[in-house]
Amino acid sequence: MFKLIQRNLILSVLLVGMMLLAGVVQAQAGPIRIAVVPYYTEEGYDARNGGCRTGHYRRVIRFVNNQLSRHGFEVINAVGHELKIEEYDRLSQRSRSDSQLNARSLAARYGTDAVYLLWLKVKLSPEYNASGSLVRASVILEGEGYDSAGRDLGAGLSKSWTLTRRDRDQALVDAEKEVAYEVGRVLTAWSGPAASAAHSEPVCNVPPPPLSRHHQVTPATGGGQGGVLQRNIRQHESWIDIRLDGVVNYPTAEIFGKVVNSVTGVTEAKRYGSVIVPGNPQAGYVVWRVHIAGTDPFRLQANIIKMLADVLNSRGNLVLNGVPYRYTSAEVDLVRAIRPAMSSTRSIGFVVDRELARDREFSGRYSVY
Repeated sequence: MFKLIQRNLILSVLLVGMMLLAGVVQAQAGPIRIAVVPYYTEEGYDARNGGCRTGHYRRVIRFVNNQLSRHGFEVINAVGHELKIEEYDRLSQRSRSDSQLNARSLAARYGTDAVYLLWLKVKLSPEYNASGSLVRASVILEGEGYDSAGRDLGAGLSKSWTLTRRDRDQALVDAEKEVAYEVGRVLTAWSGPAASAAHSEPVCNVPPPPLSRHHQVTPATGGGQGGVLQRNIRQHESWIDIRLDGVVNYPTAEIFGKVVNSVTGVTEAKRYGSVIVPGNPQAGYVVWRVHIAGTDPFRLQANIIKMLADVLNSRGNLVLNGVPYRYTSAEVDLVRAIRPAMSSTRSIGFVVDRELARDREFSGRYSVY
């Protein structure tokens, strides 16, 4: 009898632990945050100037956002947020070919996991038949999705819709509504049982059979309901880009690279490219792509800052996480200039700030001498 009670107690403890762990995993995943952003400057027009063009974009984005919200995305309304910010001029003037860089900047601005850029073209033409004059409205809507690191999500679409009505405004509104819903439906289309099983929640998070059957028949809550956007965003969420700008010498890149490879939370790191130009910090940079586990980009950024401080305080002679650091005081002195730069949910930025290094020389902070 005692053994039976002991076994039941152990099983209860294990079950509670599994449920708590599942809750932690689910909390860490959370909903995907996305912003549908109009490409304001197209063919010489600026949608922020008001008038009909702004109205076209507002209607189209409204219906795309409806579909995304219905499928569990956390949607940031880009039109209502961004039209109030004049600094957007700098971003919106970039050419269409530079949309990847534009998307990365926008994702950091909105604090989203991804952005979906839209291009819209509206054409009206008169038609005549036996009943009188009509208006033919043709709407073309193109879109491209990027995560916050600027990676293409493979969700590029081009849809068109044509309607004929007696009233000009009604023709426009109906055509824009239909093409926007068509884009939204494609982006959030259910991928089938296989995708749902691949992205489903842990079994211990769905205890009783009636609740399980309920989840199977509810289209808006399944793990595979997010379509191409959710699937492609989730599959790369553990890969983070780390970029160091302003590099003009190799020792700085070498020390920072050792930190990136050995910092807590990184399981794999690969250097993807670098440009080191002495005397030209605007042209110098180094880029790594890392795989993270048990952490997130912003905690990883804090860990990197902490390790850089440890290297400085040790005067370049220590072992961190099994990696030896053996540098002269002059070489370690260069690391004092590294500070955090723009970061997002998929990328971390650092920059070599020489003014910061000079300030630290006056304050004595992180002095290697």
